[in-house]
Amino acid sequence: MQLVGGGLLSRARAGPHRCWFWLVLILAMSLAASLPADQQQAPDPPKELNRFEIGGLLFGDAYWVASNHEPADEGIVSAWMRRGYLTFDSELTKRLSGRMRFELNQDGDFDVFEFEVDFKDLYLQTAIGEHRVLFGLSPTPTYNLIEKFWGYRYVERTPMDVQGVASRDTGIAANGPIAKNGSISYRVMYGTQLEFGTDSNDAGEWMAAVSWEPNSNWVVELYGDFEDPLSEGDGRRTLQGFLGYRTETTRLGLQYSHQDRDDSQGIKLASLFGVVDFSEDWSLLARVDRLFEPSVRGDDIAYLPFDPDAKATLLILGVEARPYKFFSLIPNIEYIHYDDLSGPEPRPEDDLLVRLTFNLTF
Repeated sequence: MQLVGGGLLSRARAGPHRCWFWLVLILAMSLAASLPADQQQAPDPPKELNRFEIGGLLFGDAYWVASNHEPADEGIVSAWMRRGYLTFDSELTKRLSGRMRFELNQDGDFDVFEFEVDFKDLYLQTAIGEHRVLFGLSPTPTYNLIEKFWGYRYVERTPMDVQGVASRDTGIAANGPIAKNGSISYRVMYGTQLEFGTDSNDAGEWMAAVSWEPNSNWVVELYGDFEDPLSEGDGRRTLQGFLGYRTETTRLGLQYSHQDRDDSQGIKLASLFGVVDFSEDWSLLARVDRLFEPSVRGDDIAYLPFDPDAKATLLILGVEARPYKFFSLIPNIEYIHYDDLSGPEPRPEDDLLVRLTFNLTF
């Protein structure tokens, strides 16, 4: 649902796969319910032990557009609230849980103050041994591991998120271990043509990721997806690799992503980031994203528009101060350097966004 101009609008659109989706959902739920006792977890707890939690977060920035490829935006000094979440988690039984999360955000244009409210997550999750199966609107496997490893969603989204690849889809998802010791695991999802909440996919999509953690320091992940293979429209195929290293005080990540599109320009990018915790109260973060093709979304990117005609390099630098466990302040900059254009047009002016970001969790 969306809050636009003071009204509340909810939307849900069904595609040709709707009957197939509900059939699979019913069969999967029936299978989970009919598993032998030795393949299930412990019996359901007493009703008084059922868990219900409410939480949320709020983050945004005061910002100065020091320079921009669009002259009209240069010099703007303002503030925005980029995200607000209100989350309801419920553990109904030992094997059945669910989440409902609402999202509040501003329009994303400089000096514009319109708000939207929508569903961010709305799913049921059932446990089958050590595996989890989700039904509904839930995170995709595309970059949820990378986002957790990066850990600074409130400073900036992961690179594929910035370029418009959906972080949520409505469908069926599963995750769990492949190796008995848990060192190899999987995440898979089928996103239907149902469109609901913040789901931004309007085509059927198969997604899968395999992660390998040889020890507590290293993680390697390979990801691929295949979207709308039977459509005559803009089918998409993505391949992505991620290598991460972490200690108690340091995180390093390297990502490469390549998405082909049938009827439009694709995405080809690499990203390197590092985070160092100097103490419980202070951290330094840095990230470099390289776009080997011009941004597919360009000026339509909320909060961080790119010039749509030039290849670009994004640099993020910041320092986080945590005076309280639930609140932090992050002075940071986002700098976009553009390559020369192939034609006679002049190179776009570089973008520099100076921000003071706050993050509040509860």
